[in-house]
Amino acid sequence: MLLGAVFLTTFVAGASAVAMPQIGSALRLSFATALLVQAAQVLAATLVLVPAGRVSDAHGRKRLLFIGLVLFVLSSLAAAVAPSAWVLVAARLGQGVAGALIAATNQAMLVMLFPAAERGRAVGMNVVAVYIGVSLGPVVGGLLTAAFGWRSVFGATALIALVLTVAVPLLRWPADPREPGRGIDLRGSLLLAGALGPAMVAFTYAPLWGYGSPATLVLGAVSCVSLALFFLTERITVDPVLDLRLLRPRSLFGNAALTTLLYALSHYAVPLLVSLDLQLVRGRSAVVAGLVLVVQPIAMAGLTPLFGRSFDRAGSRILVPGGLAAAALALVGLALTAESGPIIVVALSLGLLGAGMAAFSTPNEAAALGALPADRFATAGAILAAARNSGQFLSLAILGAVAASHLDRAGQRALLLRGASHATLTGFGTGLRPALLVAAAASAVGALVAFARPRSS
Repeated sequence: MLLGAVFLTTFVAGASAVAMPQIGSALRLSFATALLVQAAQVLAATLVLVPAGRVSDAHGRKRLLFIGLVLFVLSSLAAAVAPSAWVLVAARLGQGVAGALIAATNQAMLVMLFPAAERGRAVGMNVVAVYIGVSLGPVVGGLLTAAFGWRSVFGATALIALVLTVAVPLLRWPADPREPGRGIDLRGSLLLAGALGPAMVAFTYAPLWGYGSPATLVLGAVSCVSLALFFLTERITVDPVLDLRLLRPRSLFGNAALTTLLYALSHYAVPLLVSLDLQLVRGRSAVVAGLVLVVQPIAMAGLTPLFGRSFDRAGSRILVPGGLAAAALALVGLALTAESGPIIVVALSLGLLGAGMAAFSTPNEAAALGALPADRFATAGAILAAARNSGQFLSLAILGAVAASHLDRAGQRALLLRGASHATLTGFGTGLRPALLVAAAASAVGALVAFARPRSS
């Protein structure tokens, strides 16, 4: 049940990435709006995750899990019938909020079911469920899109969520350790929203509006001011939404949170960009794109249990930087094959990327949670998930902007439409290579940061 809830949130991400060319054509999305459709889910999750973790720690997890699943059913149905781009964006925001409620509860609940000596196994099971969702997402999404259209992707997601919702009342687990009396830092939550929301829109639409346009500059200024105020107020708030003491740069948990952000920044946009390359630039079908993309999550799912057991024996200090270094090498391989390289090399590079991500994910999260007491697991898990989601929407924004750097405004509007010109498709393919190199650089920086973590990890 818990693993099914994790599967749900990752399945829809992979499936919608493969369906994006058809979504863009049907709803006439610009490239920037297509990125926003993908980013809306992770942006909403980022804003809600930490407060949800606090509520979970204080008031219990089963109720919050049930609410999250109900919301996922409703928002998935809204996405399935969306008549316009902005209704779809709103539905994806709803999926993000629902996913945050699920993510803030399920990992802490799963860890509680295992003794401390098997924590790596518990986190590994959670990560495997994530990767199974990511694995099936591209393949099933491609098949559903080819057979029934893109709306069936969200309809299938709603059906899965409904089955899980019905099962929640039957779920039993040990009593939660709680932190009663802790409230929600509404001021901090609003300032965080004011920092991340405008930044996402500014990053996404700057290539279309112009980096010096009034809208881009105003949104950027609002984001910077909100972020500065957020950090100032969190330092003096008695019960902050984000406990900055957990994020001390030299602490194991702080190091794990930073490497999580860099890891997510380096890889999250890659499946969407490779899917667009395969379908739009190379003319392959959604089914073929899904079969190529599935190599990455299959490698992750297959190797994650191995690395979970390795963490239980040897810790994270070698596995985490090694995984990020392997991911950087894989991203360089993808950059070299962008636009016209052999598809078998693309698939092999994705497999290496998946192996590197498997070596990173379980050891990093298990080491981070192991550094804190049990009554902070949900808050800590929410902070890690918020770092991951922040990296994910930065990945879509930054890598998407670089990929669009060779498209003029007309090209960005026409890229996903039927009959896009050869010049437009070539421009996207040309911009994809530097975007993947930026991703490789982020992963390499993450490897250096991870190597500097405390030796006790």
